[in-house]
Amino acid sequence: MPKTIGQAAAELRNLREGNHIQNLTATRDELKKKIEACLVSISTFKKHLEGSKYQGTDSDGERKDWISVKDVFRWLDDIESDIR
Repeated sequence: MPKTIGQAAAELRNLREGNHIQNLTATRDELKKKIEACLVSISTFKKHLEGSKYQGTDSDGERKDWISVKDVFRWLDDIESDIR
């Protein structure tokens, strides 16, 4: 028996809603992966900053907690690339 216009419209609506939900789910999963990658990059940067390179004092008495702005920008670029 042929479908009525109402039945066909309802089926189309259900398909669209299903596709929309699938698209939202895929987008959510992609964003979760990006967030996880950012968290890993941030954690790695923190570990880098906690390393011996930045702890204590140098043999000449200078503090070792200085970090170059260029290095910070490089790390931030790495984190930013995880977002994109």
